[in-house]
Amino acid sequence: MKQFNKLMKPEIISRNGTSLISRGDFLKKALMLAGAFALGGCTKDDNENNGNVMTITRSGVGRAFFQMSGNGTTTIDWGDGTAVETQKLRTYDELPMYEHTYSDATVRTIKITGNVTWLNSSTKSILRVDVSKNKVLEKFDCRDTKITNLDVSKNTALTYLDCSDSQLTNLDVNKNTALTGLYCINNRLTNLDVSKNVKLVQLWCDNNQLTKLDVSKNVELWDIYCRGNQFTSTELNALFGTLHSNTILDHRGVDRRGIYIRNNPGTATCNQSIARDKGWVVNTTFQW
Repeated sequence: MKQFNKLMKPEIISRNGTSLISRGDFLKKALMLAGAFALGGCTKDDNENNGNVMTITRSGVGRAFFQMSGNGTTTIDWGDGTAVETQKLRTYDELPMYEHTYSDATVRTIKITGNVTWLNSSTKSILRVDVSKNKVLEKFDCRDTKITNLDVSKNTALTYLDCSDSQLTNLDVNKNTALTGLYCINNRLTNLDVSKNVKLVQLWCDNNQLTKLDVSKNVELWDIYCRGNQFTSTELNALFGTLHSNTILDHRGVDRRGIYIRNNPGTATCNQSIARDKGWVVNTTFQW
């Protein structure tokens, strides 16, 4: 689920630039625009594209890249004065890569406009990512970055979020009620509220600073990784108490529910039978 199928360099459809047009053409275009505004302005697609904007702030010399998919076209302003690119968005199955080369280490902000439903901006050169103005985003991968803050409160269509291996101290997913997969491994989180994420099936929150976790509202959850946190035996027992008892079968007809608790202060002394009596497999030894 967390691996990309393939990478490919996208075909560049066009680049924005200046052009000269005749006075007649100019008047014709002006009349067309006037008619469009008289009927209510831009088309629906134009309005959606204009509203769905994301920015990526990065630093460093050399190659910058990210992957995205969606509907219609997208424009990419690389933030260094080069021509703005206009490209056709591909489907999620193709996972095209968009790339650019910077000649110096100046901090740049990349601006992406369009109906982007999936974005992978995972690279250590990234300092900040703002997706708050893209309401159609469904899948977002920003792991292995230097981001310290992430606002996904406006991304209510989000079903997949991976912000692992970053520097987050807080993560608010209360508005992301469609979320099915949440991966926030290797951050600095001290609290994680998933009570509103009732469709969640996978929760990976290893190697944070969590002391408690309540999954009582997550009745479709079957895969929990909470290793390397600060759960005492009392808090692990409390976590086990919030696990649901619903059988969830894999393709072989085997109950797939499992919780991984290695490297917590209470791992050795917690009462694992609380979880096992509900049908969960408790793993205390697995490591990557």
